[in-house]
Amino acid sequence: MRVEMTNSHISLLIVLSVVIGNQCAEALWTQTRSAPSSSGNPHWITDRDAEVRSNSVVWDEERWQPWVVDLKPQDITHLAGYNAKLSGSVRLTSAADVEPRRTPYGFIIATDHLTWTVAVSEAANYQIAVLYHSGREDNVGSKLVVSSGSGSVAALVAHVKEGAWQGGPQDRPSFRREWLPGSLRLNQGVNELKLSVIPTARQREFAEADLQRPLIGWPKRSLHVFAIEIVRPAVLSTMRQDAPHLKSSTEWMVHGKYGIIIHWVPESYSLYGDTPAWKQYEQAVNQFSVEAFADMVAKTGAAWVVFTTTHGKYFFPGPLHTLEAVLPGRTCHRDLIGEIADALERRHIRLMLYFHPGPGPTEDSEWARAAGISPVDDVKNIGIMLRMYREIGNRYGTRLAGWFIDGGSAYYWRNFCFRQLLIALKTGNPSRVVTFFQWIFPTFSPYSGDFTSDLVDFGAPLAPAFPHEWKLPGGPYQGLQPQFNFTIEDKWYPDKPMHGQWPKPIYPTAILAHYCKRMARAKIPLSINIVITQDVTPHQPFVSPASLEEMAAVRKAVRGH
Repeated sequence: MRVEMTNSHISLLIVLSVVIGNQCAEALWTQTRSAPSSSGNPHWITDRDAEVRSNSVVWDEERWQPWVVDLKPQDITHLAGYNAKLSGSVRLTSAADVEPRRTPYGFIIATDHLTWTVAVSEAANYQIAVLYHSGREDNVGSKLVVSSGSGSVAALVAHVKEGAWQGGPQDRPSFRREWLPGSLRLNQGVNELKLSVIPTARQREFAEADLQRPLIGWPKRSLHVFAIEIVRPAVLSTMRQDAPHLKSSTEWMVHGKYGIIIHWVPESYSLYGDTPAWKQYEQAVNQFSVEAFADMVAKTGAAWVVFTTTHGKYFFPGPLHTLEAVLPGRTCHRDLIGEIADALERRHIRLMLYFHPGPGPTEDSEWARAAGISPVDDVKNIGIMLRMYREIGNRYGTRLAGWFIDGGSAYYWRNFCFRQLLIALKTGNPSRVVTFFQWIFPTFSPYSGDFTSDLVDFGAPLAPAFPHEWKLPGGPYQGLQPQFNFTIEDKWYPDKPMHGQWPKPIYPTAILAHYCKRMARAKIPLSINIVITQDVTPHQPFVSPASLEEMAAVRKAVRGH
C-alpha cells in the first residue's frame, strides 16, 4: 500500500502525539515516515540522509585506533570501543553513520572479542561497566564477559531501557550501562582487558544480518559495544555519594516553564546577503542591537534565553583571554554576552549559554590544531576548556544562570574528569545549572549536571514526558530534571543565504500552544529554538514574524496574557 505524506497527515499525527501521546500515534508516524513516496524512496531515507549529513562532521577521527589508555586512579576511565583491537568477526560501524561512529559489532561466536591495553599506576581491584546497545527488543540473554589474566566478570545482555517512551523518539536512549558484579584484579604496569560475548542464537542471527547489511542510525539489530568503564570500587562509591552535593536547583526552570534557544552562530547569514557571519564576526557583534533583541525575547514570554557562543567555528562574542591566547583574532572587544545578560535581567529573564566542546579539522582546522583536537593532545585540550569555563564563569557570575554543553560525548571520549568539569562550569555561581547534551546516550558520569537536554528530529511529533523511572536510581537519566529542546522551524539557524525568505513554522499554532501548556502542567521545562539572522538590528525583523506570532500564542496559553 502506498501512503502519501500530506500536511493534513502531519497535522493529524502531531495532534495524536500531543493530545494522547500513545503507541497508535507513534505507529502511524513511523508508518508515514517509512512509507514510499511518489519517487519510490521511503520518506525516512530522505530524512535520515539529511540527519546523517547534518551530523557528518567528524572531530574524533584520529582517535579511531587501538592505543594504550592510562587508568585514572581516582576517577572512572572510559575505554572507547574503537580503541580496542578487534578479533574474529567484529567490525566497526561506518564512519558515515550517525554518532557514535566506529562502534564495534558482529559478535557471532565466543572467540569474537575486543581487547584494550591499559596502563595501571598501582595494582588494585577494579569494577567494570559495559555500555552497550542490545539491538532489537528480543535480542537479550547473551553473556558479556570481561576478563584480565585469570580473572573475569560477567552479566547477561538486557533491554536498553525499562518502560517504553510512549510517543517519544524510540532511539532515546540507545545504550545501557551495565555494572558487572564482582571486580577484576589489575597489576601495576601494562594489562590487557578482553570483552567477549557468549551469544544466543538470536544474537548470531542479528549480528550476521548487521555484518551483511549494516543499518545507518540507531537502533541496530544486534549487540553493539559503545565502551567499557573501569574504576576502583571505593572511588565509585565516593563519587556516587559526592555527586549530589554539586547539584543545583532547577525549580526556577520548572516555575519558568519555557525559554528560547538562539543559534546566533558564526555560520549564520543575514536576512539579505551571502556572507557568513564568521567572515565579518566582530562587525556582526558590534551591530547587534541588544535592546531590540531583549524586546523580542520579552514578546515570546520566555523565562530564559539559551544563547549560542561557540559552535562549528570557534569564536566568542566578547572578551575571552583564554581563547585569545590560544588562537588570536577569535574574540571581540565588545562584551555582547554581558550586555545581553544585563538587558535580559532588566526584563526578569535569565541567560544561559550554549557551548560546543570543539570542532574537527574539517570545520575549523586552525582551532583544532591550536586546541589539541587534531593532532590529539587531550591534556592540552582539557586544560584549555577548563580555563575558558572558569574565566567565563568568573566574569558573568550570577548573571549566567546555566550552561547547555553540546557534544557531551566528546568530553567522555577525551576522558575529562566530569567532577572537575562541573565545578569549572559552576565557577562564580554555584547555583548555575548545567546540562551535557546526551542525545542517544545515558548519563556520562555520576557528575552529569542538573537537567536533560533531549530533542526530537525536525517535524517529528512533540515528545511527551519520558517514563518517570528513567530519572530514578538505575535509570538512564538518574538524578536529572527532565527538560526538552526542539525547534519550531526546520532549521536551527540560517546555514545558507536567506534571500529574505524565512523558514516556515513546523507545528500548527494551536497544537504548539497546547503542547507547551500540557508540558508546563507536567513540570517539564522546554527550550524552543527560533531561527535568528546574523543582522540583529531594530530596522528589520531578525526572527520570523510567523514564528514570533506562534510564540505569542504560546505565551498566552502558558502565561495567560
